[in-house]
Amino acid sequence: DAGNENPGALAKKAVEFTPSEAVDLTSGQSLYDALIELKNTPVTEVMKKGRFIINRAALTAIEKMKTDDGFPLLRPFTQAEGGIGYQLVGYPVDWTDSADGADPDKPVFYFGDFSKFHIQDVIGALQLQKLVEKYADTNRVGFQIYNLLDGQLVYSPFEPAVYRFEIDPSTGGGVEGE
Repeated sequence: DAGNENPGALAKKAVEFTPSEAVDLTSGQSLYDALIELKNTPVTEVMKKGRFIINRAALTAIEKMKTDDGFPLLRPFTQAEGGIGYQLVGYPVDWTDSADGADPDKPVFYFGDFSKFHIQDVIGALQLQKLVEKYADTNRVGFQIYNLLDGQLVYSPFEPAVYRFEIDPSTGGGVEGE
């Protein structure tokens, strides 16, 4: 986000991943090969607890893609705890609009052990909202209090816990400027 001052934010601390070959978004096998490289990059302990977090552009890209032998990249409707989930190359997948980078049309994949991502309170971040109109008919004033939370990715610099793979559709992989 613009103005993000948290040096431990996921977008700042995740290690950039660049595939060995450019990714062709019209070829399911090309994206599949890049995702296999991504999931095999972390150390074994991270892989054992690994999962994907992707943005909506990445979800759209992988829902459209099939490998050369006709299998979809995204395996839907596997039974997950608390409902139906997705699996991508054998790992659970979550998607969120919060994973968008500067351009929400660029597919962004995070892979790693997100148990190392700690949610913490922001000191002095309580916000108060006065609700005059809501209770005006009863001659009262209501208040709503918000407590802001933030995240911090904490891990050893020698064994990164989360990797970020952003596909630039115009160049076929990596981040702009590489």
